[in-house]
Amino acid sequence: TFFMTLFVPERSERNGKKYEGTWQLYSIRDFDPTIRDIKQTESVELPIFEKFIITEDFSNSDENDVVRKWLAEQGKYIESNAQSLLVEDKNGVKWVRLSISSEQNKKIFSLRRSFFDTEKGNQHGWFQAEAYFVNSKDKEKMFQLSKEVDFWGQWFPRENSSTMVMFGEYPWSPACNELRKYEWQTADATPLVKNSKELSEIEVMNSTIYALWESQYDATNEDFRKQTIPCLQMLDKLKLHEGMRNGTFYDEDNKLAAFDSKDVGVPEGLMIRLDLLQKFLKENDLGLVWILLSEKRFYCGGRTENQRWSEWSGAALLDGDKVEYSMFCTNLEKMRG
Repeated sequence: TFFMTLFVPERSERNGKKYEGTWQLYSIRDFDPTIRDIKQTESVELPIFEKFIITEDFSNSDENDVVRKWLAEQGKYIESNAQSLLVEDKNGVKWVRLSISSEQNKKIFSLRRSFFDTEKGNQHGWFQAEAYFVNSKDKEKMFQLSKEVDFWGQWFPRENSSTMVMFGEYPWSPACNELRKYEWQTADATPLVKNSKELSEIEVMNSTIYALWESQYDATNEDFRKQTIPCLQMLDKLKLHEGMRNGTFYDEDNKLAAFDSKDVGVPEGLMIRLDLLQKFLKENDLGLVWILLSEKRFYCGGRTENQRWSEWSGAALLDGDKVEYSMFCTNLEKMRG
């Protein structure tokens, strides 16, 4: 059986006026005729990062004091992810990672009696980074405030996740006009969070768009797919165009400008050439600040909820061709209300 999602304009056309907004989905997004077959475009050359190393970091003991010490320390896993916000490929070209989604796992195999049980000593960690554009006069203020802020709870604007625009419609389609209206955002102040009121006064723009679509019942796509792409402002003002492979973008000189890093075997997220990013920042009087989050978990055996954990938050600032970052532990084995 062949299925297709029905797309209709988000609002009905009235008074003879033509609507040029996004599409509204009335079921899952299971069809996108603009997606290319990845198998036909595997020959696209992407940078090689010989020095790119994310270091795993696990507790080497299940003793209480050792685990507690491991949870309370930032460790090599968090440090290596934060330090990878600016990397250099083997040809000396510098790339900025506008977003990062990274995980580490240590699993101890055994024949569990229950699906809901985990073995003692299993460990898990993740690290996320999201970059925001901010007016250059506010970048230092935002960075200094953000270094001391607990961003857990997702009260700060997250990346724009969109299923309402066909992948091939970025950025030229009239459907993108609706998204442009909401590019600049402010956070809602959270009374219990330090510095949140001051941060809520600063306008920010997500540097990326999280384009996603579901598995396709017409057999053109076998599984859920997602792609991190540059925000509309960068696509427009840097005049980037998509390459033969979905998720790769080129500049006016047809040089690779940006791509999703999962395609080069490192944690997924968007990479962009430093020189292009600096050009965009200078011409638009902007700064770049990252919001950082991370978590470490140690499973004590038995039910999954029998675990110990620490939560981390922080920020990073792009300063010329260098990145400064700061993270701190916001929660050490305490249940949040």
